[in-house]
Amino acid sequence: MPEVADSPPPAKERKRPTVPESLAGTALAEPLNVTTREAAFISGVPESTLEKLRHFRRADGPPWFRVGRAVYYPTAGLRQWAAVRTQGGAR
Repeated sequence: MPEVADSPPPAKERKRPTVPESLAGTALAEPLNVTTREAAFISGVPESTLEKLRHFRRADGPPWFRVGRAVYYPTAGLRQWAAVRTQGGAR
């Protein structure tokens, strides 16, 4: 009887640390830094736009930094960047 080859193990997923219940709903429950994909979700700006702002070193882009090849955006900097660019509102 021929043996069936096992399927390869699933790719490792990056696991975020879970937030303790005592910190849930507090400012500490939010991550300090996020990836480009997460920054796009938080800010509502497409990933490609964030990448272009970063690539061309545009001064009007959100703050970011590298750790090795990984790119991160500080969440506090993202929120401040979005607040400065908010226009209009209720009258």
